[in-house]
Amino acid sequence: MNPFSVFTRKAAFLIRILLCIAAAAALLAWPAAAAQGMTQGVTLCLETLVPSLFPFMVLAEYLSASGLGEAAGKRLHRLSRQLFALPGAAAPVIVLAFLGGYPVGAVGAAGLLRRGLLTRKETRRLMVLCCLPSPAFMVCAVGERMLGSAQTGWLLWGCTALAALLPALARARFSKKENGRESTPAAASPAKSDAFTGAVAAAARSLFLLCAFVALFAAMNALLQQTAFPAFLVRVSGLFLPETAAQSLLPVLLEVTGGIASCAQAGAPLWLAAFAAGWGGLCVHGQVFSFLKAGELSRGVFLFDRFLHGALSGLLTGLVLALFPRTAEVFATCPSASAEYFSSAIPASAALLILCAVYLLCTQSRPTFGQFSRFTAIFHRKSNKHTDFV
Repeated sequence: MNPFSVFTRKAAFLIRILLCIAAAAALLAWPAAAAQGMTQGVTLCLETLVPSLFPFMVLAEYLSASGLGEAAGKRLHRLSRQLFALPGAAAPVIVLAFLGGYPVGAVGAAGLLRRGLLTRKETRRLMVLCCLPSPAFMVCAVGERMLGSAQTGWLLWGCTALAALLPALARARFSKKENGRESTPAAASPAKSDAFTGAVAAAARSLFLLCAFVALFAAMNALLQQTAFPAFLVRVSGLFLPETAAQSLLPVLLEVTGGIASCAQAGAPLWLAAFAAGWGGLCVHGQVFSFLKAGELSRGVFLFDRFLHGALSGLLTGLVLALFPRTAEVFATCPSASAEYFSSAIPASAALLILCAVYLLCTQSRPTFGQFSRFTAIFHRKSNKHTDFV
């Protein structure tokens, strides 16, 4: 065995041990800060993530489990293959990811991969395109509440979406045509009612896992704020970043909502907020890794794609602001997003109405011949009584 690989393996093991010891010591030293961070994370989940994400996650699971996504993909196969070098079954997942934001794309991609509708290489290309924030989050929370301008939210979301589309289109031009499938053969689609109930259960499990990551990273950020690490990171990053950007760098790297809120509170450049939206934060990365395992999605390639997405989002935002200056645009001082916009978001409400319609279609039963005969007999008896009375 290569001595260097043995050394790196032992070093990685030692680092993990030291990190575990440090985490335990921090929890014992600042239990109140950890509890406060967990409380903030759980509140964010209940008031923001659950109302805005759950309907889209159910739709993504149902499209995959019921076979509707595969059926719709047959009509979109040529367009999807020409634009993104992806099968047509990926088209509904792309639409849901652009509307619902992360991690809806990861949920849909994992379902297609395990049903044999995507190869592993196609899944990696799909995740380049389907890991971005939702327009409801960027416009309502970021634009209106944090930055004081819905137009700014649309600008950030447009640059983030374009930064996802451009690499996906470029990779499709250079990707080789795949002749076979690497993944397992597709399983038979379950019955309609089973597909719907199974989609709700799977989405609930996924959402619980998502909320666990959000609460954990909120507690982690609260603990890190008690140490000297944030000040050290500000001093180091201040060598090549503006002071306001350096102060917001740690929250941006950890979690997207707290990162953009920190940018707004510190008055950081707008391009850093765009980078945070494209990067997603380690919290979002952990959510994606929980849906797509190591053999299904390369960790290193995914992290590089996230950094590239964030950098391209910031670059496009800076370019747009340079071409079209907005002198009146300033950051607001609101430290966090309000939940009222998410709970009444139009895309989430539309998705919820669609789910209700799907449930009714899945659970309705046609009347049997015997039921129809009994109904006609009752109708004739009532008609005869009415005639006798007259």
